[in-house]
Amino acid sequence: MNPSMKSHDMTTTNPRNHPTSYRHKLNAALTACALVFALTIIAPGPALAQTYSVIHEFTGGPLGANPVAGMVMDRAGNLYGTTFTGGAGTCPAIGISASGCGTVFEFSPSTGRFTVLYRFTGGTDGAYPQAPLLIAPDGTLYGSTVEGGIQSCTGNYGLPGCGVVFHLQPRPTPPPNATANPWLETPIYSFSGLDGNGPLGDLAMDQSGNIYGSTVIGGLHSYCCGVAFKLTPSNGVWSESTLHQFSGGNDGVSPYGVTLDPAGNVYGTTFQGGNDSRGIAYQLLAGSGWMENQLYSFTGGSDGGEPVSGVTFDSSGNLYGSTFTGGSGGVGTVFELSSGSWAFQLLYAFTQNGSDGGGPFLSDLVLDQAGNVYGTTEYDGAVGGGSVFKLTPSMGGYTYTSLHDFCTENPCPDGLSPTGTLVRDSSGNLYGTTQLGGANSGVCSGSPFGMPFGVCGVIFKITP
Repeated sequence: MNPSMKSHDMTTTNPRNHPTSYRHKLNAALTACALVFALTIIAPGPALAQTYSVIHEFTGGPLGANPVAGMVMDRAGNLYGTTFTGGAGTCPAIGISASGCGTVFEFSPSTGRFTVLYRFTGGTDGAYPQAPLLIAPDGTLYGSTVEGGIQSCTGNYGLPGCGVVFHLQPRPTPPPNATANPWLETPIYSFSGLDGNGPLGDLAMDQSGNIYGSTVIGGLHSYCCGVAFKLTPSNGVWSESTLHQFSGGNDGVSPYGVTLDPAGNVYGTTFQGGNDSRGIAYQLLAGSGWMENQLYSFTGGSDGGEPVSGVTFDSSGNLYGSTFTGGSGGVGTVFELSSGSWAFQLLYAFTQNGSDGGGPFLSDLVLDQAGNVYGTTEYDGAVGGGSVFKLTPSMGGYTYTSLHDFCTENPCPDGLSPTGTLVRDSSGNLYGTTQLGGANSGVCSGSPFGMPFGVCGVIFKITP
């Protein structure tokens, strides 16, 4: 069997009965491989006086299309992200996405300047980036692609290669011509299947410059369940060590990204597996041979199930995360795991077909100093095309506020189907991407389904 990690399946029928909305979904082959209400129930609050604006539209072709992973911000306030398709190479269009193997881009909110830093070719350099970038202390970038790399390995979308982790840095001299990439890309590790297949989710770097991450499939256990890995540099060469081989049992199936605590322990979630096969939150202990501790096993009931996002620490060491399914509405939850005891606390349950959205997907939560929690949902919301939300601590529970709801009508100039983690700057502005939508009329207008609006996605800003 050739397991497939994800299907970038953008269809015209939402699985929750929203026509003309879209969705990523985990491929059925992955499932075959292994695959209450909040503490205080508070009605969604009224929308705040937020200002939403589209600050860039993707147009497909060499400029990229369909950003999936969100963005990261450097100290100067510049944003960096990836597009799943567009750019260069011969990678075919998937669903209604654009052709091309994906790009890495830079965007300056202060000037509006958009620059494509690198265009993937689909060869050993990688293809189809779907994970957030990592900014190193020296300002260079690390990231991953779900395909490309070692050509003898079969990828998840039919291309050669099981994915790469790459390093991206500015050229020491100007590009030789106008079509050349302004930054240089170096694949630092290519996966071969038994060591993992399809790196996805957050990468993390420790103080020694080692990089940690996970793959959603691959590994020794029937090639299905994924691995957590560490990449160590030595004299310019990177070596991989597998920290944990997920077996498909109580230890989890299909991990999504990692984060580190100050002691160097690794934390993350898995999509499935666990006591009830609905996913877990886990810890890998650095001082104990990377022994795995199951911090929480989701039941798929009121607590939620099938997390497809990473976890976020607050200043007290508590972990925050979300699930894609389960909860009282069946469409996902937001939760907290208390530091030390890792006791589970339900913060919010989304409502099916409700105005509060549903199904946070590939979107880590963002916290501010006041304890507010920010995130995105891929669909539902007041208009049906997803939402940006804020959860505010209130009287022992959390109040839900919609910061923006995305449409599903023709056209959707404000964007459609936000995935990926938000970025919050020092002034409280939020930045994010939608994988679809936009008002452009270039490569991205129209589709095999004849929709007369942009399908390449946008970058947006929400001001407080």
